[in-house]
Amino acid sequence: MKKILSVLMIIATAFIVASCDTKPAPSETVDAAYKALLQKDYEAYASHISFAYAGDEKAQESARSMTVTMVKKVMEGGMGEEADPIANYEIGKETINGDSATVEVTTTTKKGKKETQTLNLIWEKDKWMIDGNKNKSKSSNNDAAETLEALNKLGDALGDSTKNKVEEGAEKAKDAVEDAGKKIEEAGKEAGKAIEEAGKGIEKALKD
Repeated sequence: MKKILSVLMIIATAFIVASCDTKPAPSETVDAAYKALLQKDYEAYASHISFAYAGDEKAQESARSMTVTMVKKVMEGGMGEEADPIANYEIGKETINGDSATVEVTTTTKKGKKETQTLNLIWEKDKWMIDGNKNKSKSSNNDAAETLEALNKLGDALGDSTKNKVEEGAEKAKDAVEDAGKKIEEAGKEAGKAIEEAGKGIEKALKD
């Protein structure tokens, strides 16, 4: 009897330890993210994404805020006539490898376009998070969002470039004016000398 109780205790202890070490399924995170997306709760959607790749807390918050803005534009028709937001989704195969995992998800847009993609997840702060650094969707929706982001960055770059060119032009104009002023000043001195010489010549001629 004692042996049976000992065996049962060992089995129970092993079960408890195994239960404590069990992680939730990564597909649960993906499911929660897409549910939030369809409910237009973009803040909740972004809460399931890891922005650790961005750097410090301020940079991560900036990346999160940009994601919320972009996703909202896509889901609410902010991309114009080309907008085709996700209407529903289906979770597929999941694969876990230590602190990383992949989950397949098939989305269907309002226009009926289907696409299956594999999302990368990482174990971060005791929960699965969609890896914001690795996941690059091929869908038209996310392409549009990425394009808008790229255009925004390009606009900023062009703004800086234009500003620099204006400043460079102003410097060149300033230099040109200064050079012209110097040349005018030199010409004035030369003219003054010529007039002075001419005056002396006239004065001498009158005396003679």
